[in-house]
Amino acid sequence: SKKDTTDFKSSFENSYFSLFAKNSIWFASSQYLTSIAQEINPTIESVEIVERVLPNTLKIKLKTEPILATIAINDSDYWRVSKSGKFVTEDDIGLQQDLISITTPVIWNKSNYKLSDFNINNIDGQLDKLYFVTYIKKIIEEQGYKLTKTVFNSLEDNNVNFVINNNTILKFDPTKISIFNTNNRLVNILNNKRINEKILQDQVSYIDFRISENVFMCEKNRTC
Repeated sequence: SKKDTTDFKSSFENSYFSLFAKNSIWFASSQYLTSIAQEINPTIESVEIVERVLPNTLKIKLKTEPILATIAINDSDYWRVSKSGKFVTEDDIGLQQDLISITTPVIWNKSNYKLSDFNINNIDGQLDKLYFVTYIKKIIEEQGYKLTKTVFNSLEDNNVNFVINNNTILKFDPTKISIFNTNNRLVNILNNKRINEKILQDQVSYIDFRISENVFMCEKNRTC
């Protein structure tokens, strides 16, 4: 995030190396920069100096812990979530990697509560829901479809909507069906020639996989 970057720069300039670093870039080391960065953001695994440019410039490469998703709250706050479910850093530069949007407005006192203190794993079943998204996304893309959006109603319920080609919505509740059954049903539906043609011709509003034994398809010219 921009804040992490500013804090990192400030910490380095205020360190005991600063007396030397402002006059000579040769005093900086990758190990030392890594230790500073990890104090600011623990998800940073390493900082590597890739080039020293005279008179006073360091080009560095940061390696970070892989994230599970980016959560969009109120269409204005974007937070990167680690594989353990922790909100690790704000995505204020717009990477939006593996973006999931929350449709229900979220209101909290930002002066008293920081999202960086929040962990999705503290809400029963919600971390599993994020891993479910990763699994389904892979299946959708392997079948040749384009996933344009993933939507949660909230971080409390279990409904997940995947928006694919022509705004067709795939509806899931990961608590009601097994991963094995989900895989088989999703692959069979997306590979069905008739359904595939309807999706590509923009005729399908949504396909509901939340029913245990069946799949329901709602076409755009019908009331469902």
